[in-house]
Amino acid sequence: MLLTVRWPDPAKLLEEQEDDVALAALAWAEARGEIRVAGYDALLAVMNVARNRSRREGKSIKQVIFASAVARGRRIWQFSCWSREDPRTPAAEPTDPNYTSLLTLRAESLARGKLYQVAWVLAAGVLGGILDRDPTKGATHYYNPSVVKPPWGRGHPLWRETAVIGNHVFGVAP
Repeated sequence: MLLTVRWPDPAKLLEEQEDDVALAALAWAEARGEIRVAGYDALLAVMNVARNRSRREGKSIKQVIFASAVARGRRIWQFSCWSREDPRTPAAEPTDPNYTSLLTLRAESLARGKLYQVAWVLAAGVLGGILDRDPTKGATHYYNPSVVKPPWGRGHPLWRETAVIGNHVFGVAP
């Protein structure tokens, strides 16, 4: 099977890109700081959490990647890399360390850097069924316990921890 990576269309926003481009952008945004700690498993882990949620919820990969809800009048994204503000902070200040970088993460800038290219190849492999290794062992959620302690994570009676990769805990949440 020939692996064909789709490069981003510069006329589209991230939300409008093909699935593999959106998945690569998600992995880059969520895991690029973990590469030194966990290697490319950090990218694969984020991709597999999105894929596992997609399968569990019966949604498309982009529906999972860009899922959000409104809480206290603010839009809260399932993946914090898309969030500009944290509802727990009073000011509308960026709280996710990747947010500033994501402001310029559009189609025309995605092609820069080797990490993007690696993420695209991995995303195409994950979505195409060529790369079926899941370092999260079926996880649907993850978090960094030194940054946040979500109510559905460690300590919740229905939380099932499946892996620790880099600084992040992975598992299946209720």
